[in-house]
Amino acid sequence: KDDVDMSDVIHAISLEEYLPIPEEDIERLKNATALDSTLQELSGWVHQGWKNINKKILSSEMRIYYGLKDNITEKEGILFLEDRPVVPKTLQKALIRKIHNEAHLGIPKRKEILYWPGMSQQITKYINECQTCQNANTKEPLNPSEIPQFPFQQIGIDIGELGGKYFLITEDYFSRWLDIIPIKSKTAAECVDKLKVLFSNMGVPETLRCDNSPFNCKDFTNFGKEW
Repeated sequence: KDDVDMSDVIHAISLEEYLPIPEEDIERLKNATALDSTLQELSGWVHQGWKNINKKILSSEMRIYYGLKDNITEKEGILFLEDRPVVPKTLQKALIRKIHNEAHLGIPKRKEILYWPGMSQQITKYINECQTCQNANTKEPLNPSEIPQFPFQQIGIDIGELGGKYFLITEDYFSRWLDIIPIKSKTAAECVDKLKVLFSNMGVPETLRCDNSPFNCKDFTNFGKEW
């Protein structure tokens, strides 16, 4: 069967087998999740279901999770968005530093396997304050009227293929930060689902630059109007 539910995968194997982080970090993640009031509230909704919830009573952060509710699961005290563990607030700053330092060393981006609301935006802010990153930033400008003034104001998207697998590639034109997101197919519906997660994390850009199929189809046009 090609379409495997990631929640089924998570529940079928141990956390140590699934998460690409040391065992002590898994325990730290569990303990911090247990002490995070927002994630404990989220855990409650995951277990009891979201059907009878009044969105008006939710905090702004919980509303983000509500929009992603169909893709959130829990395994052994750790919450997941699809296959990515949700990181508690107390661990976020340390992980931003770690992700940033690994990027300087050329290590693949750990941010692709983690999640918390606003994560990419916080990482971008950290990069903008890093002198080493700014000295290395040699981006070529767009037309003067098109130059973005802040992170995620303008992004470009494209689809790449490597080893028979497809990836949705997004680039923030302000910071030149890339997100490379695995996708099951090149359909508009698949790309829209991934972009909804990205936009819930970083906010909705003012300008989205793309060309060719599937970005010129009706489904994608409707998505652009709705968001």
